[in-house]
Amino acid sequence: MHISFELRKKNAMNKLSMAKSEHLVDVAMYDILDALNAHPDLFTTSSCSGRIQLIAVPDVGRKDTIVMRHRWHHELNFEELEEIINTSEIKEDAVVILQAQSPILHLGCRTMEMAMRIRNLAQGLGWKYCSLMGGNDDRWMVEILSSYRMDFALFRQGVSAIPDRDWLRFVTKEANKVFMKGQEKLPSLKQIPQLVSST
Repeated sequence: MHISFELRKKNAMNKLSMAKSEHLVDVAMYDILDALNAHPDLFTTSSCSGRIQLIAVPDVGRKDTIVMRHRWHHELNFEELEEIINTSEIKEDAVVILQAQSPILHLGCRTMEMAMRIRNLAQGLGWKYCSLMGGNDDRWMVEILSSYRMDFALFRQGVSAIPDRDWLRFVTKEANKVFMKGQEKLPSLKQIPQLVSST
């Protein structure tokens, strides 16, 4: 069934409004989403302002079966990380991983040409991992992502020891560095509507 770009955008805006009302949208993304959605040929679908998370999985690469997850959308406090590791019930043999992840944004564009311009503009602003996700006559999707990411496998429950406090302090500091680099880059996304209109 053919769905017009306008209807897709309207549906996306309704979902965004509902997500905001339920506090499911990162506050750091509000101004960026508003700026992008104000452009008549663009709309946002999903977004994340970047995060740090601690997960436990049965094996490295098995993200489909996460057995523990704690998330932070702000810098991580070492004492909080240490307490979670020491008090959480972690399944035997699970791998515990600390991750710092880039902001990510999915953007619907009216045409393929517009999507390609958005991708190129975002890459020019330093968002290196941008890609055209495909589309059709109704809309084309672009994923905007930076290269800032960190994954530390901390230990395997029951197999290797929990790292000492100095190591945990180190990985916390490094995770915060990666997270803050993403935060510093976020405001550049607000330039996209103006830049795409002038090209």
